[in-house]
Amino acid sequence: MITQIQLVRGIGQFADIQGTRETTLDRLSLIYAENGRGKTTLTAILRSLASRTVARFLNGNALGKIRLPKLYFVVRGSSVCFRR
Repeated sequence: MITQIQLVRGIGQFADIQGTRETTLDRLSLIYAENGRGKTTLTAILRSLASRTVARFLNGNALGKIRLPKLYFVVRGSSVCFRR
């Protein structure tokens, strides 16, 4: 289970989003925001991590950005990194 999002960079709306130690995920977590803020992108990232098909997110960049895509998560106490 993913317990923390540490970094989402260069994917969809996420140019450079860093989590904090205080922000953790549980079995049921509520994520809310205005339209166009990346909720669907985050859901797609989590779904791809669950199905282990994260590679498609690492092939593109954030809209209008040139930073290489990176994902850092904490899964059961261990850091997991995906990057291009």
